[in-house]
Amino acid sequence: DKAILEYLATNAIGRVNAKPWSAINAHLRANGFGNMQQTTFQQTLLKKTRESSLFILSCDRAPHKGYFIAAEKEDAEVMVHWYKNRIASEETNLYKLEELISQRWL
Repeated sequence: DKAILEYLATNAIGRVNAKPWSAINAHLRANGFGNMQQTTFQQTLLKKTRESSLFILSCDRAPHKGYFIAAEKEDAEVMVHWYKNRIASEETNLYKLEELISQRWL
């Protein structure tokens, strides 16, 4: 965790400096930490930071694709936009599931 945090703090401040998982993992391997799966990172360190005040941000679309630490408000707004899209998508899935339930079992 410390190696990833130090790497991001040095190399990924602001959305314009977002680092893809491949770059983070290459840094870990180059420093003797072996290979880490992206899902492991997401379910451990990333999750922990999102429960704290650090909050590692991420973006899955260019031009800011990767992980980064906010330097300004606009950096954080990238993540707000992502969450709003994700929530809308999940609400659509929920609506579809509720429709299936009502069609099949009511």
